[in-house]
Order: sequence, then C-alpha cells, then structure tokens
Amino acid sequence: TYRASMSQSLTLAMPEPGRRKSRRLFFPGCTLPALNPRQAVAIYDVLRRHFSGVGVLLQCCGVPADALGMADEAAHAREELLRHAEDIGAEEVLVLCPSCVVALRSESRGPKITSVWEALAGSWEPPRHAEGARLAVHDPCRARHDSGLHDAVRTLVNAAGAEIDEVAFGRERTRCCGFGGAMYPVDPELSRRFSDRRVAETPWPYVTPCAGCQTALASRGKESIHLWDLLLSPDWRTLAQERPRAGLAGYTN
Repeated sequence: TYRASMSQSLTLAMPEPGRRKSRRLFFPGCTLPALNPRQAVAIYDVLRRHFSGVGVLLQCCGVPADALGMADEAAHAREELLRHAEDIGAEEVLVLCPSCVVALRSESRGPKITSVWEALAGSWEPPRHAEGARLAVHDPCRARHDSGLHDAVRTLVNAAGAEIDEVAFGRERTRCCGFGGAMYPVDPELSRRFSDRRVAETPWPYVTPCAGCQTALASRGKESIHLWDLLLSPDWRTLAQERPRAGLAGYTN
C-alpha cells in the first residue's frame, strides 16, 4: 500500500491551470480524494476563488507508514512531497487533512504549511446552510495540540449558522475516533470499542475536519458530517445519515 501511494499513478504536482509555477499548492491528503473526489474539487474551486495562483499536490504524506513504525519510509514520503512543492515554486502549501498538517510541519525545511481551515476562517463567509442546527465537534486526536485548528473549525461551523455543543473530551483532551494509529486493521474489535465510546459522548451529530474520523463515526451509525459538506452542501443533513463505503473500496474506485 505504501509503495502504491508513492507511485507515479497516484502522484500529481501541478501548478494552477495556465501557469508554469504556483506560489500556493492545495494538498487534500489521501482519504478525502479517495472517498469523495468531487468534494476535493469543490474545495479547490473555493481556494482558487479566494487565493491567487493555487496549484494541486497529490501524494501520501507518510502518516500511514509512520503509524506502522516505518519511520524511514514516512520521512522519504515527506521529503518527496516537499521536493515536488519546491519544484513548482510553492511558498505555501494549503493542507486539508489535520494529520497531514502535523506530519508536514515536523519538517524543518520546505514551504510554509497552512491548514485550509485556518486560511479560510474569519476571511471567508460560507453559506448558512446549517442555520439553527446544533452540532458537536470531533477534534482529530493527531491534532489535539493544534489550538489554531480547533478555533478555525468552530469559527466556520458558527459562520455556517450552527450552534456548537462542546463535548467533555474536546480540543486537547479529545478522544480517538477508533481509526487512529492504523488500529482498525490491527485490532478491529478494539477499534469499534473506541468508536462506540466516542459516539456515546453526545446526542448531537458530529462535525469534523478529518475524513477518516468522519468515516469511523459514520461506520458505527452515528450521524456525522465532514466539515466541508456542512459548509457547502444544502443537503448536509441527509449526508450526515449516510453510512460510508466499507474498507478500501473507496480507494479503488
């Protein structure tokens, strides 16, 4: 799986259409483009309208290899990704996935790493599709110490019109969704117990900036929505009730 994620067929480094170089690159991570490619394109469209000269970068950031103890392979993935960014002239990479943000910020060299959510919070007004809704935020455990991300997510949820019910284990005290650290393929039963514990913490639907976390919560029957679906989809309530595609099916379609 690691070798496939680093292959030429799954790697794309492209400046904004019509340009030879780009100051910024949009890096959506692996999970969202695999499970919901249309949503990844919609996010890119918003970023292109909001910022000038945004290209696209697709490749594994090394987090899966790191979770499996393959430190050298993970470091190689990060180095290759940053090399692609530098070749295009990028000064900043706009990263969607919270886990990817943490991984790429661990590198001392390369372009500035900025969370898409932090880049948009406070400067972009989303449609108020969630007017009057009450939601709980699931903060990804890998980004538990990223207070900027926590604040940005809540700013955008409020901007969409929703009220937030803060769970006891949120922000830096957040609990794992059950998919962290490659838990599911190693110990599916333990993974389900973690997910069920998180599901039971609130009666309200969860909104989260992590596609993997949303998949984990939805797989246990919990109403949950990826933050971008909340921000852009008038039919987000229906989407929050959908069950995810099982296993690796979404990655191979």
